[in-house]
Amino acid sequence: MSGGNSRKSRNKNVSSAGRRPWTTRELEVIRKFRAEGVDVIHELLRDPETGEYPHSRRAIRIAASRQGISLRVRPGEVCPACGAHLVREGTVAARHGLCVACWNRRLTEAMREQAAIERGRADYDAAKKMARRARRAGGKGA
Repeated sequence: MSGGNSRKSRNKNVSSAGRRPWTTRELEVIRKFRAEGVDVIHELLRDPETGEYPHSRRAIRIAASRQGISLRVRPGEVCPACGAHLVREGTVAARHGLCVACWNRRLTEAMREQAAIERGRADYDAAKKMARRARRAGGKGA
């Protein structure tokens, strides 16, 4: 098997000569939007500045196959929280029955709540410390 053109020796993420290799972001788009089908993925991969498509629909199908991703179109459920986006299977958000946007909003709310709890705890600890100091100062002078 001499020569660098054998199929076995090529990296599975790199296309043949003259074609651009797949980026991690592009493969992530394929994974994330696999239930929408190849046409949606093709549009999402289009370069917004130039309007060019980095990969053909056929190349997307081949890359998905090599990654073990099915591009069969599966109509998704609409998010029960917002009713605007689809619940994308295979995401953490889908395990909780939400679209990615609502999941991120919930995470943000949870983080803000946790920060408020920590601030409240810090305020409580500071007030407790001041009360302890006041008791000690009051006890020594009596």
